[in-house]
Amino acid sequence: MGGKMNFDLTDDQRALIDTVEKFAGSATAKRSSSTDSEAWAAGIAGRGQGRAELGLPGLLVAEADGGIGMTMADAVLVCEALGQSLAQEPFITAAIVAPKLLERCASDQVRSDQLAAIAEGDMRIALAIDESILDFNPKNIAACASKSGSSFALSATKHLVIDGLTATHFVVTAQVDQQGFNAFILAADRPGVTVTPVRSLDGGWLAQVEFDSVEVDMPLLEEKTALEDVIRA
Repeated sequence: MGGKMNFDLTDDQRALIDTVEKFAGSATAKRSSSTDSEAWAAGIAGRGQGRAELGLPGLLVAEADGGIGMTMADAVLVCEALGQSLAQEPFITAAIVAPKLLERCASDQVRSDQLAAIAEGDMRIALAIDESILDFNPKNIAACASKSGSSFALSATKHLVIDGLTATHFVVTAQVDQQGFNAFILAADRPGVTVTPVRSLDGGWLAQVEFDSVEVDMPLLEEKTALEDVIRA
């Protein structure tokens, strides 16, 4: 017979749940009931210091990159604690999906720098990958990035971007010179980026994000694994 599986929480996990539940309750109490998207986004941005003090942005980031280096099981416990208060915090996108994608970054230096910024709470990344409102499929990409000198010019329209209103940066998928799939990371305030609020059914906000010949740096991922990396994240 196999060994008995242990589902008991550790003392550290219990402490994590307790502190996150207290934060989530406070965050919910302070959350604006206004239907104004700017007020809603400002409320989430204003709680950034609290998230950083709890270590939530760097929960899954390795200690070597400035994070806490906890496990996906710990992240699930945080999600549950946030969910009990319906706290609309950018945790799954910015603290789970983005770090897991950046772990696959083609450049060691870019990966280290970005993960450190995430762990500090200075960078909140949203993935802009959906081009169809009705049929989500990351493989269906019309966006294009064309070589322009030492950089690329990115043109795209991405729908239903989760946490797009509160993101400091976007990871955007595109066909590179219409030949290969890849992703690019860029600041949300870069010229040519337009973010339009879209009301969601849970009372929060999504975004439609347009990129009009936006100048971006080299692709984020290795070309041969880029699609697999995005889907995995």
